[in-house]
Amino acid sequence: MVVNTGDISGWGPAVETFLAWRYLSFDVPHVFAPGNHDSRTCSRRIEGAGGVVLEEPGVREVQGLSFWGIRDPNRTHLFGKPYDPGLCREAAMQNPPPAGMPLVVAVHNDLMLSATGTQIPLVLSGHFHASRVKTESDPSALGESRVRVSVRSGSLGGGGPTRKLPLEAAVIDLASQT
Repeated sequence: MVVNTGDISGWGPAVETFLAWRYLSFDVPHVFAPGNHDSRTCSRRIEGAGGVVLEEPGVREVQGLSFWGIRDPNRTHLFGKPYDPGLCREAAMQNPPPAGMPLVVAVHNDLMLSATGTQIPLVLSGHFHASRVKTESDPSALGESRVRVSVRSGSLGGGGPTRKLPLEAAVIDLASQT
């Protein structure tokens, strides 16, 4: 399965459509959490090709996994208005993921989860164009510890070469997490 946490391209729908077509050419299920540079045209193309787009808050089942996500509320264009992290925090407060449900959260900016605890076992995000894995634990009242793993996937596009960062992607093996 491929999970894309957004910013396929900042160059507009024509380039996004081409890149989405290439991205969808792999014969595996696709989940897409739109970022601040992704157009609605791109989301519609991915959905039209059978991909799951996490546009509005809600749980979507893909290959037996429950995904929750929401589009990044910022709509910025390359060299356009600045990114507003406050919009992400606002989206987190207005649209929290459902509590107590084991699922994967895929969002563009992990600030969109600032109001949630560690009941979500896996969070996938992008936006920062640099990889990072963070583990958080939260002892429950029953003495058990719940763990959340947050993975920022790095960049396979503009953030890498533009900022002279390496091209990176995260590979997660859920079978080894049992």
